[in-house]
Amino acid sequence: MVQPVAIRRNVGFHVFNVRLLIGLDKLEERMAQAASAEFQRAAIRAEAMVGIHKVVRDIDLALHLPLRYEDETQLAPIASLRDGDTAQVEGTVRDSQVQFRPRRQLVVRLVDDAGDELVLRFLHFYPSHQKALAVGQRLRVRGEARGVKVIDDFGHHPTAIAQTLQALRHRFAGHRLWAIFEPRSNTTRRAVFQRQLPEALQLADGVFIAQVAKLEQIPEEERLKPEAVVDAIANSGRPAFYEENADAIVDRIVPMLRPKDVVVVFSNGGFDNIHEKLLKKLQD
Repeated sequence: MVQPVAIRRNVGFHVFNVRLLIGLDKLEERMAQAASAEFQRAAIRAEAMVGIHKVVRDIDLALHLPLRYEDETQLAPIASLRDGDTAQVEGTVRDSQVQFRPRRQLVVRLVDDAGDELVLRFLHFYPSHQKALAVGQRLRVRGEARGVKVIDDFGHHPTAIAQTLQALRHRFAGHRLWAIFEPRSNTTRRAVFQRQLPEALQLADGVFIAQVAKLEQIPEEERLKPEAVVDAIANSGRPAFYEENADAIVDRIVPMLRPKDVVVVFSNGGFDNIHEKLLKKLQD
């Protein structure tokens, strides 16, 4: 008689525990459903705040979340900055002045501890900004490095010029591309490529052509006519200009340049240090 009772008690005990577990499962399921409903209500409120009235896909909400968070605890050396980089730098204001060319702007030169310089330009500013950005002030600034790239290329044959421009167009897609050409080689100083040069150079967004180098060595009837090349390019809808020397080209092109423009200089010689003159003028 004892053993069956014991068996029933053991069975009853185990059944009780199974029932309890089943109850917990149902409770957890109800809690999960409530949490899911609250999450959905919170999501709806968030959607309304950011202007989403109907989420069709899960990705619709994700597209309104931050792509990434910026780390503002790190300082980058000025020398390490590259065009398009977003970075934070720290330095001391070396110079601060209002300039009026090509438009009114506050130009601030910031120098870091390594002695490298960064130029900050403010197109919209107030007297309070000038005071805060005065010489001697210690600044920590964050922004995107922007500038004009100056590239040197040996190309002088029209085919080589076209290939270089096409490669640069692919490499710097979306950037304006300027070509500066000096007729310096034995063939480009002559009218050999008078018709081919416009076809190659007009692949750029704008073109500058200098005077034929050492033109006194070439009979006039055999010389390349840069003005005619410029006219042919201009007729194709591209801005094109003829200037006698590097200084004149630099003076004319700099006011036309914008951040992220790419300038490629085609010459097989020094071209009167046009690269250094152009970079110096851009800094000024």
